[in-house]
Amino acid sequence: MSEPVPAPVPSSNGHRLPVRLDLRSYSGATGLVRFAVGTSWRVSTGVLKGAVAASTGLVRDVVAGEPITEIVDRQIETVRFRVVRGLGLQPQHPQHPLVVRVHHDGQSLAELREQGDELLRQVGDPHARPHNEHPAFTRILRELMPDEARILRFMALAGPQPAIDVRTKTPLGVGSELIASGINLVAEMAGCTYPERYQEYLANLDRLGMIFFSAEQVEDPRRYSFVEAQPVAAAAMARAKRTVTVYRSIQITQFGLQFCHVCFTLDGYNAGGWVKDVR
Repeated sequence: MSEPVPAPVPSSNGHRLPVRLDLRSYSGATGLVRFAVGTSWRVSTGVLKGAVAASTGLVRDVVAGEPITEIVDRQIETVRFRVVRGLGLQPQHPQHPLVVRVHHDGQSLAELREQGDELLRQVGDPHARPHNEHPAFTRILRELMPDEARILRFMALAGPQPAIDVRTKTPLGVGSELIASGINLVAEMAGCTYPERYQEYLANLDRLGMIFFSAEQVEDPRRYSFVEAQPVAAAAMARAKRTVTVYRSIQITQFGLQFCHVCFTLDGYNAGGWVKDVR
């Protein structure tokens, strides 16, 4: 048979007194429900009683000019203290918050700090890592679709690509509404297997810092006529009586260019004939 377990109960003056809790009196499903309900009542009561005091203290601390981060940390720890006490446990005092050891990929905080300090010590060491290699390249390769790799390789050699937005045409542009954005031919020119997915491909490359969408136009404005002639652009223009196209561009970042030169074999690849600007 299990021994009775001490549990605190409220006294007349608001303090909790230790009593002997006999688990045998909570045998069966009905007893467990009574035990759970009683515990829940104690926790909720303790938290609610402290809500007014906590809010009052919060206002007082803000008015006093204390740093907001310290105020929030202290209020969170106070709530934790009341919940633990409501469960009948012996919590640490709110002024001595619980220290939590955070692990990342199996490493302790001390190990992460040691690794970071070692990285800083390598500053100025020309042999620590090759100049053209970045530690994120391995991870990025795992997060790329084959079509996205084709787009990167293409843009590394072909340069900025034209893109258009289709908007409703209004006097002086006031009240103009966007109909379609970022229409381009990058996926087709790069030889993608699924060019209709170009929007998600470009979004992922932008997320990885490989490309960016620019408000600048490409050097040759004649290239935009190819984009405007595409069915998707024509369908967007047909959605309003009067439309206007806004010329933009898609460009590869310096980080993306470095990635391509390190991770792809570019020798012998002419970007489908688009390397030389004969478009």
